[in-house]
Amino acid sequence: MSATIEPNEDPRAAAGRELLEETGWRANKLTLLGTQHAMPGLLKMRLHVVLAEDLVPGGVERKLEEMEMIEVEELTEAEAWAATEDGDASSFLSLGLLYLARHRQVRG
Repeated sequence: MSATIEPNEDPRAAAGRELLEETGWRANKLTLLGTQHAMPGLLKMRLHVVLAEDLVPGGVERKLEEMEMIEVEELTEAEAWAATEDGDASSFLSLGLLYLARHRQVRG
């Protein structure tokens, strides 16, 4: 998911808002893993990586913008890794986020 963060908005709050709007799920725990630059030297875009944990149905209808084509699928971590290997999840961003999550688990 991606979103524009409002001025002075905490990245975790923005991630929680977008998670609810785009998936209909709410996270009971949001952790900022870090901030990355998308393409230094080409874009002035920063990406705040937020880990959403302990997800529960949000009790609201999804609010997708006209151009958003988002399908919600529940996967275990093993299933998500398998999707990157067989090409079902071909986004470099998805793969990068899985690596960040794994790195976080190893570091404890």
